[in-house]
Amino acid sequence: MLFPPTNQHGPLARCIVVKFHDQQAPLIYTDQNFQGYVVQPLFNSVDPDQLVGLVQQAQQTNPEYQAPNFLAFFAIDVEPDQDPFAIIEEINQWAELEYAYVESPPAPVPTDANPRRARQTYLNPPSSTGPTIGGIDAEAAWKVLEHAGKAITIVDIEKSWQLEHPDLLQHGSSPITILPSLLHCDMHDPACADHGTNVLGVLVAQNNTEGGVGIAHDAAAAVISPWQKPSNGTNQPSWNIANAIVAASNYLTTLELSGNLILLELQIYQDLAGGPYTNTPNQPGRLLPVELEPANFEAIRLASELGIIVIEAAGNGASDLATCWDTVGTYQIEPETARYRDSGAILVGAVYSRDPNKATRTASSNYGQRVNCFAWGNGVFTTNASGYSLSFGGTSAAAAIIAGAAILAQAIGEQLRQARFSPEELRRLLTHPDACTYSAQPQHDRVGVMPDLGRIIGLLQV
Repeated sequence: MLFPPTNQHGPLARCIVVKFHDQQAPLIYTDQNFQGYVVQPLFNSVDPDQLVGLVQQAQQTNPEYQAPNFLAFFAIDVEPDQDPFAIIEEINQWAELEYAYVESPPAPVPTDANPRRARQTYLNPPSSTGPTIGGIDAEAAWKVLEHAGKAITIVDIEKSWQLEHPDLLQHGSSPITILPSLLHCDMHDPACADHGTNVLGVLVAQNNTEGGVGIAHDAAAAVISPWQKPSNGTNQPSWNIANAIVAASNYLTTLELSGNLILLELQIYQDLAGGPYTNTPNQPGRLLPVELEPANFEAIRLASELGIIVIEAAGNGASDLATCWDTVGTYQIEPETARYRDSGAILVGAVYSRDPNKATRTASSNYGQRVNCFAWGNGVFTTNASGYSLSFGGTSAAAAIIAGAAILAQAIGEQLRQARFSPEELRRLLTHPDACTYSAQPQHDRVGVMPDLGRIIGLLQV
């Protein structure tokens, strides 16, 4: 028996992602009814000409980028009382099909002058002697920069936020942009508003007389949710991460300068055998990086080729990524595995911030050679929907901290070099062996390194 996933509105519709062979797309794109099913473009947050234009722009930057035909991706929304896996069995017989899969339902979020700045020791220099591991040394960057990340924009992609938090306001109003798109955003989802507000507080809490201060408090922030408006007669919004990534990329390409950021504060389910998550009692799921669904991977790769820095939570599935395949079994993301593919994102794991397990990988963090960076995975002080929290954690908290470090590193590079880093350049800089903090047992933890902005400044000033 299938148990449909739910949210505060009840059972959720599921989305089947359909990828036709690239050469089939022009014919199919004009016909919403295919083989008896109503299909719609998966990437409908931008029009087809804009989507083609984004690919062409990416190929001008990197002529070797071989993009899929993004117009060959489609979605079939399935009502909660229908079995999407039975539909998949029929779809798999289509001659025009390259692959199809049931998209993961929304995965859970962790539930765990600036008078409370003292609690934000993740902003401090690294420490080998104190009760915590210290942090990314944001203070060193603030001393070099006139403004902490000004003129750099980050788009946070997740479920919900409380944008009217006093520590996120400038002059009484929110400076955070809600991206216009075809997507539906339930801004007051009580189960998720804390999480989004946690993230924004780490990044851009204002340097004011309220509680804390964000790592990149002068950066511009925007938000977008993967919730998509009901369509095709369904009564529930559907979940479309890839569409949100493309919408964010399209927005960032309209800005004057490249080198801006997307933060993916999301994770997906897979069953323990590596296939799509069916939500049945005898088939438990594990939580993995979003790029292990093919459409998400292609959207992230496009963003990277457009010069956008993508920071991605590694997920809280306690899994070795070397054992993981994408949902349809065509690629892996762990280097030196059989069918390795690199999206270009910076993947972020988590460690314990304080004794007795200081600097060791958290029990829930995914790990592997592909994980580039780590940061605090527990005890992060930040804003929440109703005030402040001392318990933000998981790879979500770690990814927010690394995103803040990435903004400041980009700003420092621009100030010292008069140019912004490409995604690959910034990924190398944040993992430079002479400018980072290692975990307690690097060979065992396998969550990368924590960037040290103080030492990064030293590298760039040479």
